[in-house]
Amino acid sequence: MTAPAGAVLDSARPAVERLAGSRDAASLVAAWRAIEAALQTAASNRSLSGQGLVRDLRQRNVLTLDQGHALIELLAAHDRAIVPGYAVTDADVQAARDALDQLAAAPPPVTPVPVAPPAAATAPIPVTHGQIGVGKILGFLVLLALIAGGVGYGVVQWRRGRAVPASDDLVSRGIATYQAGHVDSARVYFQHAAEHDTTDAVPHIYLGRMAREAGDLNTARSELVTAVRLDRNNELAQREMGAVLLAAGQYDLARKFYARAVLLDSTDHSAVGFYGCTLKRLGQAQEAAQYLTRAGQGPWTACQ
Repeated sequence: MTAPAGAVLDSARPAVERLAGSRDAASLVAAWRAIEAALQTAASNRSLSGQGLVRDLRQRNVLTLDQGHALIELLAAHDRAIVPGYAVTDADVQAARDALDQLAAAPPPVTPVPVAPPAAATAPIPVTHGQIGVGKILGFLVLLALIAGGVGYGVVQWRRGRAVPASDDLVSRGIATYQAGHVDSARVYFQHAAEHDTTDAVPHIYLGRMAREAGDLNTARSELVTAVRLDRNNELAQREMGAVLLAAGQYDLARKFYARAVLLDSTDHSAVGFYGCTLKRLGQAQEAAQYLTRAGQGPWTACQ
């Protein structure tokens, strides 16, 4: 980073030093806001903040990739710190220090590069886009929790094979953060990953899953529509869409997505089990029993 580097270090270092000694949330918030204010002087639009600010500076090569990642870490810590009662951790302090260290490092020469336009969307998949009423969401909360438990099967494998390029560090960090239980921070990583690579389905799969787990089925369905459009052969995108539709009570449509997931990966016990669950809810008891037996024990067995 060039012009704003001195201002960043001068304005943010006192807050980071206080943070290291006091571990108070206010110092963590102050550290991010001092850095953010200094970075805004280099933005194409000084009203930009948070993720939008980091993305703007990355796209114009004002920040290096490592600097961008360090700032995302600090932004995630800031987002946790603004929650009343949050206890600052060693990782939060380290995130602030790393951000300062990265901004102080000598960057490569700034060479603006054009930002590639988003890939053209393929034909829409057959999903109704009407709003899901609050009453229906409440009516399926138990089923939603059931699916959440089942979809946990195979989460580690989401980075394997065709699902996502192994070099995508934003997605890797998002997955690790999500598995550690820091959902809000993971969401920041996946949102940045989706913006950084508009052709990757995996960030949208996770964003969809997290929205579903939070009971926001409309957002979940929107993210998964994008995921399926980006990669129709991604078994996890198909399975997650089935989970959202099952939770929404759209059993016939859920059955179609689960069937595609099973066709793409017949070893996925969660997809097989919830396919059987969906068939049972459609009144196809005999066929449902075959798939539930094949899947073995799991959260889907509650359908019986």
